[in-house]
Amino acid sequence: AVVSTQSGHYGRGSAEKRGIIEVDNRSEQEILKEKRKKAAAAAKKRKQKERDAKKQRIKRKLAWKAKKKAIRLQLATIGINLPQEDKQAKAKRRKKKKQEKAAKAKVAKEKKAEKEKSK
Repeated sequence: AVVSTQSGHYGRGSAEKRGIIEVDNRSEQEILKEKRKKAAAAAKKRKQKERDAKKQRIKRKLAWKAKKKAIRLQLATIGINLPQEDKQAKAKRRKKKKQEKAAKAKVAKEKKAEKEKSK
């Protein structure tokens, strides 16, 4: 391998002697081992981050539920009872929303296919 610099072209050996390049003379296995180690550390870090994020989401959800409960209690003390949202209605609404989203996606997909055909 030839190393080109402003002062000229050098072979690998002489470039190493002059300190232009640093040669890594570790074995292939050592390099791979180090790479694996780094990758494992990165994966561990990422997984920990994901766990922390999940915990945070749960905490936030619980905090919101507690806040909601507190507000309900305060209102109840002054005589305003809010209706409890029943689970079935919520599920129905969620299902309907999902269907609408699916329908939109289907239409978009068809349009895309149509566009591809016209090309």
